[in-house]
Amino acid sequence: MDDLFQTEVKPEAKFWSEPKWINLTNLNLRKGDHIITIRNDGKGYNDIDSIAIIETSKFQEQKSKILRAIKESETPIVYLLEAEINFLENPCSKWNYKKYPYNDYLIYPEEAATEKTELYIPKEGSYQFFARVLKGPECGVLRLLVDGKVLNASCYAENPGFEWLNLGSVYLSQGAHEIGVCAEGYVELDLIAVASIKNGKQLNSLGELFQGSFEKPTVNFEKLNPCEYRVHVKAEESFILVFSDAYHPLWRAILDDGTEVKPVNLYHLVNGFFINRTGEFNLTVRFIGQDYVDLGFKISLVTFISVLGMLAIPERTYLRVRRRLASLKRAIYRRF
Repeated sequence: MDDLFQTEVKPEAKFWSEPKWINLTNLNLRKGDHIITIRNDGKGYNDIDSIAIIETSKFQEQKSKILRAIKESETPIVYLLEAEINFLENPCSKWNYKKYPYNDYLIYPEEAATEKTELYIPKEGSYQFFARVLKGPECGVLRLLVDGKVLNASCYAENPGFEWLNLGSVYLSQGAHEIGVCAEGYVELDLIAVASIKNGKQLNSLGELFQGSFEKPTVNFEKLNPCEYRVHVKAEESFILVFSDAYHPLWRAILDDGTEVKPVNLYHLVNGFFINRTGEFNLTVRFIGQDYVDLGFKISLVTFISVLGMLAIPERTYLRVRRRLASLKRAIYRRF
């Protein structure tokens, strides 16, 4: 900053992960212009998306507002920790990852070691821990360490398959906590879920958090063509509309009031549209990429017809029109 060295960062990880905000430094800056210089040491490369500069008091004010809203809310708090992103930040990790079809990445230990990450808890209380693992006959025991407290769950099963394991609960204070994973034997870990629980009441499964008193939305649809579907919905609460065609960012859900909803990549496979509306209504799911194809086709068709029209004009007529245009051009020049 202004040619004075402030800090350095080495965003190295074993797994090619997602963009992440890094707190670089805290400076007292005078009013006026300043020069920020970013320099690479030449030993690798860095991808930088954005740099945010926020006044400390305003940052703390917004943080306090958010924390206060979370504390006053009765809504459960749920964290989903992708194993490969959260536990493979250390490039020298003794755990590695593999790709499993339709189930993203799984991590597994190459030798006995504990990998750790940090989790910030905004609201004091009891939190229950779950792990999504691939169980099988050669699997051992997964150990989850929460501030040193060990939670165990067996990953053994006669027939291989994915399953959510209930690891138990821990009372956590507000603030940062250390979460570690290790194993006795071989395990394959996909996700860690952390959910707040009320009055110490244990959850039998993670699905209990999402059981509401509302009925599921009723959805009927009609396929107009491969790029457009008409959908009729009756819903008592907001919901995610799952469209099972392969995910593409140019799909849109268009409500009858003209509101457009962009898709999210659901399950890393299909399109999901968050519909924040209740009642009975219609919407259209349409691939807007086809609009560009249609426009290109129309332009090509007009061009083709124009060329055919020019070829169909007799040569004498063409020369006569050309001479008249030249005469008109000369007359305009003489006048002006």
